[in-house]
Amino acid sequence: MEKKTIVEWMAQYNVRPAIHDETLYHDMTPYTYEEFLEKVPYNTHVPLFNDNNDPDNIELVKVENGEIVVAQEIVNQIVNFKKEMLKMELLEKQLKEEIKEAMERNNIIKWESPDGRLKVTYRSATTRTSLDSKKLKEELPDIYEEYSKTSEVASSISISVEC
Repeated sequence: MEKKTIVEWMAQYNVRPAIHDETLYHDMTPYTYEEFLEKVPYNTHVPLFNDNNDPDNIELVKVENGEIVVAQEIVNQIVNFKKEMLKMELLEKQLKEEIKEAMERNNIIKWESPDGRLKVTYRSATTRTSLDSKKLKEELPDIYEEYSKTSEVASSISISVEC
């Protein structure tokens, strides 16, 4: 069974750890793919393989009879990712609110963590002026057309998960 360092496995499959951990980059021990999977952080994206666990024979999404078939492992990964993402977003919102309230109470405008990885700048409440494009289009369609701008938008997909 082939063995590589963690960095070599990450490079081969373009894996980037979700949690920055310097020890991953300095570990020069050779690992099998299965050992590598155990070493990377929990929420790091790692390609899934077929039943033979063959890294060169990946088939996660295929088309059969004009229908897309997605491997159950991918469905499970996306559902779990979305659940974790929702939890993390809620936690992030709570933490940001606590930091903002502390900064407001103490009149602090800027703060930086001791290691320099986190920088926070407080912005006080303000008002914003925007254009009512729907009303402008209805009442002054010529001006709306004259000042409208068309941009290319890349294709994408939207995924919703029932938690």
